[in-house]
Amino acid sequence: MGVRLCLNPSLYLCVAMDLCGLSKCITRYLVAMSVADLIVVIISVIFGRIVEFYFPNSFVYLSPICVLLNVLDLAARTISVWLTVAFTFDRYVAICCQNLKKKYCTGKTACTVIASFSLFFLVQHIPWYFAYEPLYIIDSMPWGCTMIKSFVTALPWVVFDLLNLILTPRARNRLRKSIILLFAVSANFILLWMTYVLYYLYWRISKRYYFKGIDDPAYITWRTGFMLQLLSSCTNTCIYAVTQTKFREEIKKAVKFPYILILRL
Repeated sequence: MGVRLCLNPSLYLCVAMDLCGLSKCITRYLVAMSVADLIVVIISVIFGRIVEFYFPNSFVYLSPICVLLNVLDLAARTISVWLTVAFTFDRYVAICCQNLKKKYCTGKTACTVIASFSLFFLVQHIPWYFAYEPLYIIDSMPWGCTMIKSFVTALPWVVFDLLNLILTPRARNRLRKSIILLFAVSANFILLWMTYVLYYLYWRISKRYYFKGIDDPAYITWRTGFMLQLLSSCTNTCIYAVTQTKFREEIKKAVKFPYILILRL
């Protein structure tokens, strides 16, 4: 019984290598979403959580690095979301628009869409680099990063922040009706982003920009919304991958393989 590369623990590899019988169009989108999600995990979870708590005073605390990681994290999350929307639209065309399917649902079109979205949102997030300032300075060395004071009061920054929220898609009513898969992705996205969006509105309306401590309900709500937002960057790719018949077959083979190997030995 041959074991194909899909049995690699990194399940995204089977998508990248076209071993699960997926078209080039689907492959491009899944790989792109996986890369964006992986960047979010590396920056926000590994650097932003593990390194921050277990390796104090490391290089990630230097202000330029801190700001760069924050900007890349924001850009990667936005790109991940929009690639999911682009892939959802691609599947909608494939299912409901047969006349347009042959022209639009191609590997070339997918690459163009992915490159355009990635470039646009990377450029669109450049102003965030100027929204931070050093948290403190030790021996002329800037450490940490925090929002500049004018970010919550200056009109240009308020407009820019609101524009970023608007550019995060939250409704796909037309696509939701096309197939259960699209409904699952849309519902998953809306539920995981709802806490963050509601807290953002509360934050802007109440103008409460500081927390009393880690037990403050507002702080707990903010961190919970942020956690669910990060989770959203990972679940959509998994939903799309698991719903593929060939992918599920490879998962079953991966689960059975250790037992088959033991029996053979």
